[in-house]
Amino acid sequence: MRLTVLDKTTNLNSTVNKLKRFQQRGLLNYQIQKPRRSSGFGTVSVGGNSKTVTAELTNEGEKYIISKKKGDYLLRYYLVKASELSFGEITDIKVYKEFNLAEVNYTLIRKTTPFGKDLNQTIKKTEKFTKYNDGWKIKN
Repeated sequence: MRLTVLDKTTNLNSTVNKLKRFQQRGLLNYQIQKPRRSSGFGTVSVGGNSKTVTAELTNEGEKYIISKKKGDYLLRYYLVKASELSFGEITDIKVYKEFNLAEVNYTLIRKTTPFGKDLNQTIKKTEKFTKYNDGWKIKN
């Protein structure tokens, strides 16, 4: 899968540093190209940088694509997964029988993918439930 990025920022190094980090993780390969000159309908950049960076996702990088979107003209956008959230464990349950209520404390585990920043963490959450004739339901 091939992506082409026209970098119009004044600091191409910022984009290249991000791509370099992903390349080191085996997610993509990139190449910096000088702008092509053409008569008529070529790319025009006023101010800033007009170099083109071509990046190609590797098989490993393609595993993290969530969606592919087509933008204006020939632009395509790929949304990639930066982290995954999964259930950890129930840490506490408090039942209030007289009110048909329960409070459940639990954890979620966030694991970062190679496209994300290192944010691995355990998240503590609390939910309240109400007991009905057909079972427990999360209280709004």
